[in-house]
Amino acid sequence: MLAAGALLAADLIVLSRLRSVSAGASAVFWTLLMALIIAACVVYAIVLAYLFPLIAYFENSDGAMLKNAFLIGTRYLFSTILIFAIHAVMFFLIVSVFTPLAIFGEGLCALLSSFLIITVFRVCSYIPEENA
Repeated sequence: MLAAGALLAADLIVLSRLRSVSAGASAVFWTLLMALIIAACVVYAIVLAYLFPLIAYFENSDGAMLKNAFLIGTRYLFSTILIFAIHAVMFFLIVSVFTPLAIFGEGLCALLSSFLIITVFRVCSYIPEENA
């Protein structure tokens, strides 16, 4: 995931520089290609948000984990948006309000995100109760 993120970041940097030095039809092409890379970054972020909790909670193959992380992230989009909002608010608080919050703030983000993720996983892994 780190290599994929680095590749997407490098693509964004290269495309932004290519777009800034070009004009006309080539600028449109680079802009469209940049939009495609941004869409890939959104998919990457969704998969990244759910991949490692899925690995910790379920047992499956690597490809299935990637597919399930994307499918769960898009199916439960409201929870995904809330997870990203929690992290964005904490980032804003760390940068602009209180920098030492970085020590405990990320743990708080993980705790709040885990409540959302566990709720989603319980819905996804329906196990019927045994009637005695």
